[in-house]
Amino acid sequence: MPGGMVEVGESLTDAALREVREETALILPQVVFNRYEEIILRDDQGAVKMHFVLAMFVGYSPSGTAIAGDDAAAIGWYSREEVSQLPLTGNTQTFVDESLRFLPDIT
Repeated sequence: MPGGMVEVGESLTDAALREVREETALILPQVVFNRYEEIILRDDQGAVKMHFVLAMFVGYSPSGTAIAGDDAAAIGWYSREEVSQLPLTGNTQTFVDESLRFLPDIT
């Protein structure tokens, strides 16, 4: 699940396509917006320290070989069942499950 910062003046869609290219060497023809997730970190007194908004997109690579970028130890392809056995953070399994509904639109 590649991700990163949006560059100044870059659309969210273009940022998603760029991050996939940078982190996997795959060039996707398109991505489709799935959902957003907010992460708000607070200090001990309850004041907001950081506020992240994750915009999640779904894409499909019809060709190419994925290569892990310099910020990843490895890259892999997993079945739905295999994903459920991986050590995932937070709502990652939910995001993966939701993403499957987009496959007919992008393949």
